[in-house]
Amino acid sequence: MAWLAYLTILVLSSVVKSQEWDPTPPPVGHFSVTDAQNNTCLLMTVGMTFHVPYVKNDSKKTEAVVSYPLPVDADVTGTCEDTNASITLSWGDGFNVTVRFERNVTVFYASEIVAGYVMNHDVFPDCKDDGETRVQSGPPHDIHAMPGRSYLCDVAVNVTVGNVTVTFSDLQVQPFLVKGGNFSKVEECAADMPTTPSAHTVPVRTTAHPGPIPVPKPTQNNYTLTGSRGKVCLMALMAAQIQVNYTMVSGKTALAVWNVPKNTAATGTCGNNTASLQLVFDGGLTNLTIVFMSTKGLDDLVDVDTGSSFKASEMVLEYVETEARFPDSVNNGTSQTVERKNLTAFPGTTGMSYKCNSRQAVELNDDVTLRFEDVQLQPFQVKGGHFDPVEECAADKQTTPEPTNTTTLMTTMATVPTPRPVHEPSNLTLTLTDENDKICFMALMGLQIEVNYTTQDKKIATARWNVPRNVNITGECSNTTTNLTLTFDGGLTVVAMTFRNQSGKGGTVNKFMVSDINFRYVKDKAHFPDVQPAELDVPVNVSKHNLTVFKGELGFSYRCNVGANITLNQNVTLRAINVQVQPFGLKNSKFDQAEVCEADNKVTTLRPIIVGCAIAGIDVLMLLYYGIGRRMRRNKDTR
Repeated sequence: MAWLAYLTILVLSSVVKSQEWDPTPPPVGHFSVTDAQNNTCLLMTVGMTFHVPYVKNDSKKTEAVVSYPLPVDADVTGTCEDTNASITLSWGDGFNVTVRFERNVTVFYASEIVAGYVMNHDVFPDCKDDGETRVQSGPPHDIHAMPGRSYLCDVAVNVTVGNVTVTFSDLQVQPFLVKGGNFSKVEECAADMPTTPSAHTVPVRTTAHPGPIPVPKPTQNNYTLTGSRGKVCLMALMAAQIQVNYTMVSGKTALAVWNVPKNTAATGTCGNNTASLQLVFDGGLTNLTIVFMSTKGLDDLVDVDTGSSFKASEMVLEYVETEARFPDSVNNGTSQTVERKNLTAFPGTTGMSYKCNSRQAVELNDDVTLRFEDVQLQPFQVKGGHFDPVEECAADKQTTPEPTNTTTLMTTMATVPTPRPVHEPSNLTLTLTDENDKICFMALMGLQIEVNYTTQDKKIATARWNVPRNVNITGECSNTTTNLTLTFDGGLTVVAMTFRNQSGKGGTVNKFMVSDINFRYVKDKAHFPDVQPAELDVPVNVSKHNLTVFKGELGFSYRCNVGANITLNQNVTLRAINVQVQPFGLKNSKFDQAEVCEADNKVTTLRPIIVGCAIAGIDVLMLLYYGIGRRMRRNKDTR
């Protein structure tokens, strides 16, 4: 067998101690899976090398490692379904690798890798367990992209699969929505993105990494600054994420989200009253500066110093809109600077350290938001290179149950915690365009989410948060259905609505409505500050079907200022206000005449009645006042 002779030669040259693997790149193969109609439904181009440890059959039970490649002529089998797909590559006698994929409305991802092999003396020289078949499985390489796109990663990446290490290189894969047997537009892995900017030009890749994919939770980094005497003068621990709403060439709005990466170096300055922390990363393409200010407090009554405090008073973000991070941006390759002053972020008392594990959002403007979590910092009066005693933020204090006095009689009724105040949701403008870049869906509305959950002390609380103005909008239109997907919170929260055209036979029914809503969220500390530990950061999916929400007549838009409370289950409600929507038949990118909802009509009908009652009440009061005044004057005249 030619493949076995090739493997034997390779193995004999690559059996090494520890993990000193042969750096020779593997051959790159091109593989595809077809469906029942013989259409290509999954494509993969990849080179793989398997590094497998084993034990030799000698008195010392010597450990060795064999490295062998994936043959380019491996047999291919697989499956293609709507939300699941897989590819299995087999060769030789019992050697194989399987990669499984899943997808939802916003992303596809590799869910599992399984490697199988047979211990034999041809591939594993002098192996102890000759003839044994082994299967190793593990979590996959971080492969993810938008459905209908392909994932590309040219650099070599090592993935641990059980006790086997698999080196992937020159990987391009598309497991869903393959058209014409060819790869679609690619989304590039982070490792392929440029890290060193040119002195004169901004590096731009034509293989774009789109906005609406989930971004991992940011990593907590440790930053320290030293003064002129070599002593630590500023300390900070924090995880930070950047969210930027930008405009695409098509006119659509998209969301770019990225984290301050692990091991980012810090520079800056220290002073008695001001200090600055500067973080430069992405090869100099992103620069975040936080300015701290120390202030003294005075009691205005007695003019006595009441101590000093500090805060982050200013934040400046500089970034470049690269094609990799801002695909199809109208400002491709340009530098942006966003600054906000007069902040009161991270407020603390001088001589103490500020600590806040809960997520905090700082809006630099309508389009740029910084998110911080797992924060502890001390910008002034650092002693001995250590944090001083902690001063917790208010959000963290909510997550710590008060100690219970066991001698106190407890009532049987649980007190419901007061929910954190949330402003009314912002009015959003939501649009989708068709393949000709014409607006095919338009909606105006404010959206708020309410989720009931159980706190650490087993009380029922309500998390409320709004769909933000920088929400990422995706979807598609057709004559019968329109799908709208809103992605925000860095990909952690997704609201997907399906609008249906209910035109009946002979035109007897000409209505549209929202028929299905799918909602995904994560119970994080930002929205669920006192959630039970077992539920922290757990994703939740909620769906409701056979709805009749925002029901309107085709040829008109639907308008309802009162809005609607849409109950998805006993714990989840989606609240919509100031709604106007038209999912079908838009002309010239404008709403057609509005069909007003019944609730608004009731308000309109009641308004003149209320006004009339108010006027009648005023008339009665005037008559009473006039009658009482006449009687008082008459009594005065008779004295």
